[in-house]
Amino acid sequence: MSWNWLTSLKKQCEFFTECGHTVVICDNMSTYPPLLEFLKTCGHKVVSTEGVTLSTYNRFVWEIPGLLDDVGEFYGVTDSDIGFQNMPQDFCEVLIADINRSPGIIK
Repeated sequence: MSWNWLTSLKKQCEFFTECGHTVVICDNMSTYPPLLEFLKTCGHKVVSTEGVTLSTYNRFVWEIPGLLDDVGEFYGVTDSDIGFQNMPQDFCEVLIADINRSPGIIK
């Protein structure tokens, strides 16, 4: 989820791409011109909240049409202003292993 955060979003996209993950950006009606240009040229799928009425912002993943069309069984959701400088590149495998050990975990 992104709103007017350019530098941290770019870093996240680079990190997730280096880890081998597909990046889907959900833009929450950003207005910052350099970010809007990045979204046009970044090469990642970009979905907008424009015209979407959300019941709550913590449900946006399931309420924005097309957002989950290209993802598999497991996916991660984060805000674009969260840093990943201390995150190991195998973080996804660790999280999936935890989910598989605890079938009651749903998110």
